[in-house]
Amino acid sequence: MYIDLSKEMAIQYLRDDSNASWSYDEAYALVSYYEDIELDTGEPMELDRTAIRCYWTSYTLDELKTQYSHIDGMDEMEDAAEAQLVLDDHTQTISVDKNHLLVLDF
Repeated sequence: MYIDLSKEMAIQYLRDDSNASWSYDEAYALVSYYEDIELDTGEPMELDRTAIRCYWTSYTLDELKTQYSHIDGMDEMEDAAEAQLVLDDHTQTISVDKNHLLVLDF
């Protein structure tokens, strides 16, 4: 059984996950990401907030520099957009704002 969710309902569904603590902007970015996949494939997707919580991690720029310090040049990044370009060679990322990324951890 599937329930059609509006974008706002999906965002609220993610934000209601007390184990994740997504901000509105993070939840919006995640829902937009999965909506784009649905549009590209033409297939509906199940919104599994437990899986999303397990796969995606929210990082500030400073946290990215620490977490991924083993990647050449990461410590020199001045904003999340630069870090995103480097990380996209290794994993999937979603931009939230200038100093904040969601990373599909690897």
